Amino acid sequence: MAVLTLIACVSHAVAQDYYCLPTCSKTDARFLSLCGSKYQSIAGDQIAIKFSSARNSDSLVFEIFDGETSGVWDGGTAPLSFVLFADPRNDGTGSTRLGSWSGEDMGDTVWHRISVRHDSAARSRTGDYFYVLKIRISNGDDVDSIDSENAEESSDAWGTWTNFKVRSTSGLSTTQFAFCAPMFSTREANIIYPNYPLTTSPTYNGVWSLFVQVPKSMNSFEVWDGDMDFGSYTGLAVDTDDPNTSGTTVPRWAGTGSIAEGVATGTDYVRSALGALTNVLTTGSPSDDNMSTLYRRSPAVTYEIIDPNGRTYVNDNPSGNSEWERFVIGTNSNSNVDETTTHLPRGVYEVRIKGMDLHNANSWRYSEGIVGVTE
Repeated sequence: MAVLTLIACVSHAVAQDYYCLPTCSKTDARFLSLCGSKYQSIAGDQIAIKFSSARNSDSLVFEIFDGETSGVWDGGTAPLSFVLFADPRNDGTGSTRLGSWSGEDMGDTVWHRISVRHDSAARSRTGDYFYVLKIRISNGDDVDSIDSENAEESSDAWGTWTNFKVRSTSGLSTTQFAFCAPMFSTREANIIYPNYPLTTSPTYNGVWSLFVQVPKSMNSFEVWDGDMDFGSYTGLAVDTDDPNTSGTTVPRWAGTGSIAEGVATGTDYVRSALGALTNVLTTGSPSDDNMSTLYRRSPAVTYEIIDPNGRTYVNDNPSGNSEWERFVIGTNSNSNVDETTTHLPRGVYEVRIKGMDLHNANSWRYSEGIVGVTE
């Protein structure tokens, strides 16, 4: 998997090369996720995708995979709402609305193509064009249709969990999002396990690769992982208090389901070596590792940051249930740093997640954005 673009720069790809979030595959089970309040997602109720188009192009082209709700890869019935804004400063704050689309008009497990002629409102001082696509679960009312964040949640939206991908011939990135490898029923199981009910040769192995492009050398590199449910059903892996994340307040940008960081408490009880229930709660909900071999991808979820020179920094105790934790690599050793190095160069950094179970929505934030990839 290769990184194709910077968030602040413009794509100059050859014709019809696609940048994808989180991946380009139709069958690998890796998706961006939006959940109603029932599922207590801590990433918020919106995913904002930024697009950058070269000044010599004539239109913005993007596609949504599995944009409908209620079919494969989804649970619930509330449709997604897609609203495009001009964003000439490329900071996600653009307010000139250029178009809107409903997931009701999109297909199940197919790419839905949208093409928009460049608008002068999206033109930056450099002549390039920038846009932001705001994606939410529709609440089914007029207020929601204009992208208001104070719209009352409908019962359908409350119980919806929908998953999708985005790709474009322009550069694209996103800052904060939930992601998942969903498996609601045998519909998904037959894709993830091509020989189902045999579980051989799965299309999903629990590994994710997210990429960031750092434009210049820096003194610290900070990412946030959320609700990764670290804490195996056996109790052999448990969340601990993260010393450099506040335990008294949640981040200002966190979703409403977030709780203050600490030793997380899950809802499932640890199982003994013989499978019997104990009276000890795990630190994940669901536990990662999961008790079910159908959903489990061992080992318990962890991730590593790989810098442009190939040096690896490991986070072997990410966030537990419903909390955000920060992971910091720095050139100065102090209490705010998890890992110390002598140099953090410009270039491509990879976040490689391992052991992420199926059907567990996790959250991520990097302030400068996770960028699109091609495969």
